[in-house]
Amino acid sequence: QTGSLSTAGVGTFNFTTAVIGTPYYIIVKTWNTVETWSKTAQSFISGSLSYDFTTAQTQAYGDNLTQLGTKWCIFSGDVNQDGFVNLSDYIQINNDSYNLVNGVVVTDLNGDLYTNLADYNIVNNNSYNLVKARTPLLNPAAGITKPINKINRQIKSDK
Repeated sequence: QTGSLSTAGVGTFNFTTAVIGTPYYIIVKTWNTVETWSKTAQSFISGSLSYDFTTAQTQAYGDNLTQLGTKWCIFSGDVNQDGFVNLSDYIQINNDSYNLVNGVVVTDLNGDLYTNLADYNIVNNNSYNLVKARTPLLNPAAGITKPINKINRQIKSDK
């Protein structure tokens, strides 16, 4: 489902086809962050499911969160959405920074409406730390690399 978060980071999403009692992974994706999965599969109870990624690093699969203040957050910098923060993301940010790109753009990682050194530093640090998507593997030998039951949750920013 696609939706927006409040400034407090809370969102409500309706999953009309989810089967109660069936475990699903929750996946958070935005246009310039690293795809992040819930630590374990979660089940809907009475048509409802609540999950908070921000309370602990262990809420994400592979502990794939970073702490900012008192909250655990998803990593930023995967501009091209290939699952890695690396040179290709760095190049896009460098080009937009050089060309003085501003506004709501994928290369503005910190949301200040400018692609500049601040964004460059985020992708540089996350690339240096080998930040990448971490997903559960079911049976790599059979070519199945993601669970069949999953909730694909894309979030659009108000910025």
